[in-house]
Amino acid sequence: MSDFITFQNNAFPIRYLSLKGWGENLPISTYDLQNQLINDHCLYTNEEAQQIDEQIFFYVDNKEIKLPETTLGTLVLLNL
Repeated sequence: MSDFITFQNNAFPIRYLSLKGWGENLPISTYDLQNQLINDHCLYTNEEAQQIDEQIFFYVDNKEIKLPETTLGTLVLLNL
């Protein structure tokens, strides 16, 4: 399942994965989104940013978000 999340009028890809031992429908998005949510001082840019970040299970790069579900799942599990 692939979808988008909007933050500050920009759309970012989001995927939902089920990972054994971690749960189902876990939201995975991109570092581009994370970089918009958190500033250079590691602070949230605003309250909405914090709410979004707290919902995202894991961030990956733009190429990785397009990987097949099994491959993306393995990548996430290897980096937890």
